Amino acid sequence: MKKFIINLIKFNIVFILIVVLLSGFALFDNIDKNKSKNNNIITLQDKINYDNLDVLFVGSSYSYSSIKPSLLDEMSLRSYNLGIGAAGVEFYELVIDDYIENSKSNPKVIFINVSPMTFSSKVDDYSTYPIHRYLENPKSHFQIASKYNRFDKLITMWKKSIGKGIINILTYNFDSNIGKATNRGYIYTDEVVNKFITQSTKHLYTPFLKERFDHIKLTHLKNIVSKIEKKGIKVVFFELPTNTIEKYFNINYLKEYESGLKELSKTNNLLRIKKSLFTELNYRNIDHMNDSGAEIATNEVITFLKSIN
Repeated sequence: MKKFIINLIKFNIVFILIVVLLSGFALFDNIDKNKSKNNNIITLQDKINYDNLDVLFVGSSYSYSSIKPSLLDEMSLRSYNLGIGAAGVEFYELVIDDYIENSKSNPKVIFINVSPMTFSSKVDDYSTYPIHRYLENPKSHFQIASKYNRFDKLITMWKKSIGKGIINILTYNFDSNIGKATNRGYIYTDEVVNKFITQSTKHLYTPFLKERFDHIKLTHLKNIVSKIEKKGIKVVFFELPTNTIEKYFNINYLKEYESGLKELSKTNNLLRIKKSLFTELNYRNIDHMNDSGAEIATNEVITFLKSIN
């Protein structure tokens, strides 16, 4: 019995040491933040270089594919496109809070992107897109799990951090080269959608036919806006046209989405850029614009800004 207890104690000690060691590797999961070629990470690191903004765009990949800050320069408007892949309401809150907490002055207006995807279950994937680890003030997985009730994803996030940390340690380059900065968050592409692109990627969208509109996300978004406005920042919602994404959501979902937009528009301006302004040549795939589409979309934003100033 005594031997069993001793062996059990030894096992527990070894187990604890292994856990501590692995946890140590996880701490290095973001040391590549200034050298990464990942557009999300580059955008998050680059954002703090742009302060005293007139307009901050916050959104998903729809935003970084469709809004060109360089065009707003013509109006002498300082802007930054804080578009993050697969971003939903939770990602929005994290990046907005991080920007405001670390900038010298608040942006005058924050444009928040809304789309059917925003209120779906497919956004805010911390395992695939661990953006919380690349903020100016990085959040731990436990902080995210606690804040957003993501405890079911905690082990997955932790395991991926361990793997990433080990890779970073083994491949870390100590030279001064950093990831190439994007055009203030805008990601350029001149690719044009075709039948092959549509057919080879449509399986990624068909699960949305069973999607249910998440009203909790809508309430959360309204709370975020309220928090922003208390800081004296104006908030505008904007919707960007997609190619054919609406075909992949069921009718009930789209009806609830429309009701949600109507609710949001009662308290804030809502810019819904007309889909009729675009042709298939302005898109690169089922739901994202290419550069020609971005030119049209950004000019519509400029026209809107002129109308409210």
